[in-house]
Amino acid sequence: SATNSGAAHVFERDAQGNWQHVQKLKASDPTGQDRFGYSVAVRGPRILIGMLRLAEGKRCAGSYLFSRD
Repeated sequence: SATNSGAAHVFERDAQGNWQHVQKLKASDPTGQDRFGYSVAVRGPRILIGMLRLAEGKRCAGSYLFSRD
């Protein structure tokens, strides 16, 4: 919703081998220039998504951890 706040999309293969969109992931507190999705790591049921916020001329990094139930 905010400019350059970012998002990450999760895809899975179905039984026929086709990729299907499963989920759109966003920061729980998005602000402009967050760049959510700047980096991504996947291991098993967990996805770690990094962000690189530019605020007042300084870079501020953070990450969000998502887990599949």
